[in-house]
Amino acid sequence: MVSPYKIDWIDACLKQESINKMPERVDFVMKKFMQIIPETETNLRSKISNYLENNIWNKAPEILNGYDIWMDLFNILKYNIGEMDAEWKQEILKIYNAAVSTGNPE
Repeated sequence: MVSPYKIDWIDACLKQESINKMPERVDFVMKKFMQIIPETETNLRSKISNYLENNIWNKAPEILNGYDIWMDLFNILKYNIGEMDAEWKQEILKIYNAAVSTGNPE
């Protein structure tokens, strides 16, 4: 059975395609996620941590709220969260969608 929350991930992605820059840097959002994601979710925590440490640690602030970086985060979440069957997952989705929804359109 497909979770009804899966549509929220697709919807978030569709909203994001029309956004040039987000109001908040992606690294700040990822750090918020690390506080929410349980220690038992080692794969997801590892992916986010590795991305923070290896891919964006030396990027300019204007890059850190750009579309490409946000799509990288979207893909990490999409392939590692799965079913929306826990409260922390819904909180991640809520934060992500809020960041996407408040972006500055072209």
